[in-house]
Amino acid sequence: PEDCCEIQDIYEGLRVVLDKETPLVILAGHRHRKFWQDEFPNGDSNTWIMESGAYLEEIGLLQMDLDLSGDATVVKNVQHVWPKASTSVFAQVLGLPAMLQDLLSTADLQKS
Repeated sequence: PEDCCEIQDIYEGLRVVLDKETPLVILAGHRHRKFWQDEFPNGDSNTWIMESGAYLEEIGLLQMDLDLSGDATVVKNVQHVWPKASTSVFAQVLGLPAMLQDLLSTADLQKS
């Protein structure tokens, strides 16, 4: 992002060892805001940046399909969401059984 030189430094350091054909996801958070960028400012369409807000208010989730069948990894169908953070959302993300998810949802309601 234009106002975060550290990301540029991290990107440049990683690209020294990873060619531009290698998909790169930078998970950031220093600025405490939600931010998504699906192409690096220099036109590198194989780099994504995601920041997930502040203080676990939301959870940043990223999903993509990787095609590993050719010489280079191809990324398709990149999607991202920021659900509100709660123990029940964490349970769903972790794939816990429905019974545990229900228990954690109840715990969330009791805290409110």
